[in-house]
Amino acid sequence: MSIKVTIIGAGSVVFSLGLVKDLCLTEGLKGSEVCFMDINEESLDVIYRLGVRYAEDLGSDLKFQRTLDREESLQGADFVINTATVTHNEYFMKRRRELTAKHGYFYGHTGMPEYHNLQLMLDVVKDMEKICPDAYVLQAGNPVFAGTTLMTRETSIKVCGLCHGHYGYRNIASTIGLDPGRVTWQAPGLNHNIWLTHFYHEGQDA
Repeated sequence: MSIKVTIIGAGSVVFSLGLVKDLCLTEGLKGSEVCFMDINEESLDVIYRLGVRYAEDLGSDLKFQRTLDREESLQGADFVINTATVTHNEYFMKRRRELTAKHGYFYGHTGMPEYHNLQLMLDVVKDMEKICPDAYVLQAGNPVFAGTTLMTRETSIKVCGLCHGHYGYRNIASTIGLDPGRVTWQAPGLNHNIWLTHFYHEGQDA
């Protein structure tokens, strides 16, 4: 089945290369197109070159595009994976702490200033309503729960939130003295409801 997958916020090597690997290894996606979109041209070029090289090394039949234009990236998309984030960096985190402290509030990790991320999510799906209304959006950037709720309420786009909390298996392995690299695992679930159902160390049930 040939489809188009658009990855918004593709400059994140951790997210994007993992996605490219999965796409390359999925036999049913031969001939499909992957479009990387980011506002950082340097990061975008890096992930594009890495993606092309990875697909070539695996002998995968995937076509790659890159663009700085969100609307262009959505043309003909069947699935849109949104990993983009606006405020998750130390500069904004520092400003949050200073602002809340100035007005007598405790910031903690309440997610209070997530407005910009939520607005970005809403902007993406509103563009999708105009350009690719039948596509699904897979939301990977935080806040996932609040964002999927907002997008579902405010638009007609089909939304699925995906949390990367399954990486907690690494903490479990380290806590009990196992090398995470020698662990195989399975953690089904969506959004913030994830269950670790299989946990093996070198083939043995751990």
